[in-house]
Formats: sequence, C-alpha cells, structure tokens
Amino acid sequence: MKFKLLIISTLILMYSCKEEKVTVPWVIKDVTQRSSQISLLMDGLPTKVSIKVNAEVDGNFRLFLEGMDEANTRLFSFEKGIIDTTFYQPWRFETCELQYRPENVQSGQVSVELKLLP
Repeated sequence: MKFKLLIISTLILMYSCKEEKVTVPWVIKDVTQRSSQISLLMDGLPTKVSIKVNAEVDGNFRLFLEGMDEANTRLFSFEKGIIDTTFYQPWRFETCELQYRPENVQSGQVSVELKLLP
C-alpha cells in the first residue's frame, strides 16, 4: 500500500494539471514475480487508454488493467517469445492499475508503456 501511495504522489508531482495525456513507462525488474503500477490523469476523465508491450520472455504472462471496480477489468494474455504490440481500450476513470502476472516465466525482459488519453 505504501508503494502505491508513493507512485501516486510521484505522478502528482511529475505532471501538471494541464497535461493532456499521461505516459507511464514501466520496466518489469523481475519478470518471474507479480508486480503492479498505478497511473492517473488529473485534468478530467480520459476517453481511452493505450498499452504498448515490448517483451522477450521464455514463458506466458498476463496483464490486467483495472479501473474503479471489477466490472472494468481488462485482461491481456501473452505467450512466450518476442512481443511488440499496442492495445487501445475505451477508458473512463482517472486512475488505473496495471498488474503483471507471470505464469511460467523464468527469464527475459518486459516493458510496458501506458497512456491515458483525453
């Protein structure tokens, strides 16, 4: 919980209220462990979210994008190998939590860029 509050506080300091979009790059440090990151847009509600994934892993993993309630959770599944893709989803919350969940990943690299767009 302290880690999530730290991320939110950092984002508040990094982005002004006039920011038109929020881009959050995220490199998963340990691809074998679950991790999460929170993003927020502070000037109104976004209309969509963009998720760009670059990875090269030896196992499968999932990304969960969560809004304010479980009804707004999106799941993206990836198989082992080289991944270079971007997803766009409608999004109506100023915050979102992105969770990385490896299934059988032992090595590799994963980076995610999340954009909340007005």
